Amino acid sequence: MTEPSAAAQLRRTARRRAARDQRPHRSHAVGPDNDTRISRLTWVALTASTLPGLAALVALLFTWMSVEQTNKDLQIAEQGQITTWYNSAITNLGSASLDVRLGGIYALQRIMQDSSRDQRTVVSVPLWAGAC
Repeated sequence: MTEPSAAAQLRRTARRRAARDQRPHRSHAVGPDNDTRISRLTWVALTASTLPGLAALVALLFTWMSVEQTNKDLQIAEQGQITTWYNSAITNLGSASLDVRLGGIYALQRIMQDSSRDQRTVVSVPLWAGAC
């Protein structure tokens, strides 16, 4: 047998490569089964990457709602405290001791400074207190 020439070997190698390149590869096969698998994997990956973000948004929403409720509770407590101060100041105005009455006046002044909502009420106190 004779050895094939270099040109013949090159031709055979080229034919093999051309035949190999024309065959579909398993990893690139296109078909209903492969499309479905890619689609399912895509949806699973998308869902898995979206869930932590949604959980964070829900946690942020609940935190915001909790902060809003805390602010409302704080406002209610503050108004209750101002009412208590107001009642104490009015009680002090009726005292026989001059020092206690002055403390009541200073307390009313402080209420006027701290609570713009109660300013009109505090201003009207001397009017009806003087009438009694």
